[in-house]
This record gives sequence, C-alpha cells and structure tokens, in this order.
Amino acid sequence: MKCSISCVLDRSRKFYRQFIVWSRSLDMVDPGRALHRIAFHVGDIPAEMTDFARRNGIELVQVPPFGLAASPYCNKLGQLSHLARSGADYLIMSDIDIAFMASPAGLIEAGKIRAKIVDQPNPPGDRLRELLSEMGFPDATLDRCPDFAPGHPTHRYNCNGGLYVLPRTCLDLVGERWIDWTMQCSRKIGLLRDAAIHIDQLGFMLAMIELDLPFEPLATEDNFPTHFEPEAYARWRPAEIRALHYHHRIDVDGRLQPTGATAVDIWVDRANQALAISRDEYARFDPVLCD
Repeated sequence: MKCSISCVLDRSRKFYRQFIVWSRSLDMVDPGRALHRIAFHVGDIPAEMTDFARRNGIELVQVPPFGLAASPYCNKLGQLSHLARSGADYLIMSDIDIAFMASPAGLIEAGKIRAKIVDQPNPPGDRLRELLSEMGFPDATLDRCPDFAPGHPTHRYNCNGGLYVLPRTCLDLVGERWIDWTMQCSRKIGLLRDAAIHIDQLGFMLAMIELDLPFEPLATEDNFPTHFEPEAYARWRPAEIRALHYHHRIDVDGRLQPTGATAVDIWVDRANQALAISRDEYARFDPVLCD
C-alpha cells in the first residue's frame, strides 16, 4: 500500500518554522520514510527551504493560489488535482502546523474517508442550519457536539481542516464536489460572517452530505488542538496524543508553546524533547527564519 502525506507551505517565517517541525516530526514517527511527503507551495519559496525539502526527501510542487480571499485556508484545495494523479492508495492532507507523535499511516481504515469533527461550532448552529437549508439540505441534522464545545451541536461532517485521510478511490468524487461546494459557500459571506474563513471545511461537509461516502471520524487525540486557554482542557487527561495541532503556538526557536494545562503539556514537552530543534540549526536559515 502506497501512502502520501502533504502540506501547504505559504510564504512566511512562521510557516517556514512550522515546515521544519512538520518534517522533523515525520522523521521521528516514520524514520523509514514509508510515507511519500509532498509540500505544495503558492508562489516562490526561499532557496533555503527548497534545499531543506530536498535534503529531507520532500517533493515540492508549486500550485496557483485558490483565489478565494474570504478564506486563506482554501489554498489547500489546490492539492487535490495533483494528489488524484499521485498513484498513492491513500492520501493524508495535513496542515503544516501539526507535529506528529505517532505515524499518521495508523489512521488509515480501509476504504474510508477520515477527519475529526470541529473543535468549536464554526459556524454556530443557527447559521449552519440556515446554510444547509440554502444549499438544499434542509433535513440535515446537527447531531454531534464538538469536544471543546459540549452542548453546541454541529453536523458530523463539519470537520476540522487540519487532517484528512482520503482513499484514492474516493478522491476524484469528493475532490470535485469539495471544490464546487466551497465556491458556493464563498457566495454566502453575509450569512457566514466571521465563520467564512472556514468555507473549505464547509465545502467538505457539503460534499460528504451529497455523496454519502464511507466515513469514520478521527479521535480528538489524532488531531489535538493546543491553542485554547488552559481552562478548555479541564476535563482532558489524554493517555496518548498522536498529533499536536498547535496553530500559532510556536516560538522563534521552533518549540511548541505550552497550553498551561499539565495533562496536555506533558505531550507538548515530549514533542519538544523529541524534536530538539536548536537555535543553531535555525541560524542556518538566516534571514529566512530569524528575526
């Protein structure tokens, strides 16, 4: 079975730091490089990053910007046509701000699309119901509650965009509809308001409702957020975290920042110790990374 994992590398010092962490974490959990690694980039990237990718066995593919100003996250959809031609049996689309603590190949379930329900109800339930109705799905039910927002139901296919597991057999179907629904959501900015930045996630949700493809949700520990305030983690005592989705919580030395919640920060500390990215290593990329 051939499996590829991809991310999108945009132009920013923050993203360059995250790219190094992403690559280092994959080396840690997949030392034999069984996963084919691809980094898609919009526009040119510095030679230092190109050299880093080549040294670390990461294929670089330039894609045009997706072109929806409402959501910068839509650039990830530029991957879909390339991934459909990759020849891999399974494709894992990852945000660049994820540090893996276990091999993402372990997330594969035969023939099933996988993703994790959103951490927060984005958009809120009333707006989501209105969107579903306007898109032709008035009977779609909000029957799942996000782990970090109990009591605020959302749709089971309203998934966090940080990690998708896609069988190639499903990719042609879901990819085309995902893009089309995202474009339709881009015309609903007045309804979505601040949630418009998540139209790529809503496009996925609508494609899955329409197509009803085999689906198995990921656990929160497969894509665990570390950007909330400490009180958000009061009930969490994770026995294992398989991927840390740290968002902006990274310092200039490439270390993941703690949450302030001891049970979660055990895993943040483990990641930092295992990755052990030094300031000297970052200095090789001056002035690309260092302020």
